[in-house]
Amino acid sequence: MIAAVTVGIIVVAGVADGMTRTPEPVQHVSDEGPAPALHLPSVKAASTTVSLRADAGHPVILNFWGSWCGPCQDEMPLLARTADQMGRSGRIRFLGVDLEDVHRSAAVAMMDRFGTPYPSGYDPDDSVTSEFKVVGTPTTIFIDSRGHIVGRYAGALSATVLQFWIQNLS
Repeated sequence: MIAAVTVGIIVVAGVADGMTRTPEPVQHVSDEGPAPALHLPSVKAASTTVSLRADAGHPVILNFWGSWCGPCQDEMPLLARTADQMGRSGRIRFLGVDLEDVHRSAAVAMMDRFGTPYPSGYDPDDSVTSEFKVVGTPTTIFIDSRGHIVGRYAGALSATVLQFWIQNLS
């Protein structure tokens, strides 16, 4: 009984102290310097190249994902919807990098299922992914208009986190 009351007091004190508040909407913010080069065949058309160079001068939200990744599937509808809305203004560009999918068709199917309007590069052996120091999926990297990495988020993005970055990149 005393143990249960003690645990209850600790939980209530923790709630009152803010221990259960939601995490800050950013995991890492700093200027890491210029983003590595990104040149990959497109997920949807192997003869087309996906490159950061095409988006020079624009902020970029670069999302690393895989069709086999549950949290990636959870966040892709949000990214697709937001990219579609942002695409109309052209302020911020979205790019994806599909990693570790042995069969390109699985990645194409996922993009089609969620109506992903932005291009994704195909990186089955993680060659580009490792240059960006991505250690898990999903990971989203935020690149400013100078081409510098200014933030990272590991895990599925929420609307709050995505809006935070859109405001800070604009």
